[in-house]
Amino acid sequence: FKTSGWATNSDYDDNTKTITTSDKWRGVGDASSSATYLFRNGDFSLVQYDVDASYDGEINPQTIIDYNTAP
Repeated sequence: FKTSGWATNSDYDDNTKTITTSDKWRGVGDASSSATYLFRNGDFSLVQYDVDASYDGEINPQTIIDYNTAP
């Protein structure tokens, strides 16, 4: 993986110290990705990544990365 200094459609929550991003892969939003980054140890770290690659007309993302929840 490689880091970059930008985030698409991002919001920052000062209470939780998180940045959330969302990307629609096409206009209807049935294919998309979203991510949550948490500020810790002086930097932002990816803690959750969800993807909906179905292109089926439904909004049904699947979590690919989840460092928010204990096993």
